[in-house]
Amino acid sequence: MPSVSIELQNLMVSGPLIDILIAPSKPVLDLLLAENQPVPQPVRLIALIDTGASSTVIKSGIAGRLQLLPRG
Repeated sequence: MPSVSIELQNLMVSGPLIDILIAPSKPVLDLLLAENQPVPQPVRLIALIDTGASSTVIKSGIAGRLQLLPRG
């Protein structure tokens, strides 16, 4: 599971937000390359850290840009 370290001063100023980069997984990238399909560029976002969340959610438009499929 990924882990994150944030300096307390930054957390107090901006709240529980973090810069992230979302991209398709390596298996998906390998498949796209093998099929000579275009490879989507990663998307940089600001995400909310929610320690009580049981799942991760992104906007459907971002998932579409990255050719990601819904799971769960």
